[in-house]
Amino acid sequence: MTPKGDLDALVKRCRAVVDDEIALLQRWEADTGLEHGRRASCGLARRSVQDRRQDIEEIVEAVNDLDEGAVIASPGPVRRGEAAAVEASFRARANSRGSDLSDEEFEDALSTAKENAASAADTAKGTLADCTAR
Repeated sequence: MTPKGDLDALVKRCRAVVDDEIALLQRWEADTGLEHGRRASCGLARRSVQDRRQDIEEIVEAVNDLDEGAVIASPGPVRRGEAAAVEASFRARANSRGSDLSDEEFEDALSTAKENAASAADTAKGTLADCTAR
């Protein structure tokens, strides 16, 4: 794959993590077995994650607009590791049900979703800068 292709793939991995976080929070928010306060908390967390989704979408568009020659390097091992870490963090919670979590676990899961989305956006942004020397 070309350096631009590698950059594009990594940025899209970051976007996929944020999309997965949004889907999980939407699933929890729609869970009628979840008390009203927890559902409201899911909605707030989801909106926060969606803001980061917009940040990543702008980066995806910027990558799409780049000429091949503008990308001087493929993502390095640190950025690939960051992307793998946010993917692993999501997978650890992917099949959980909000209604099955204790209050502390539930709040931790919401915080982790927001942190994961922020990390994914930061990784995408940093990778674009690294690979284009912007």
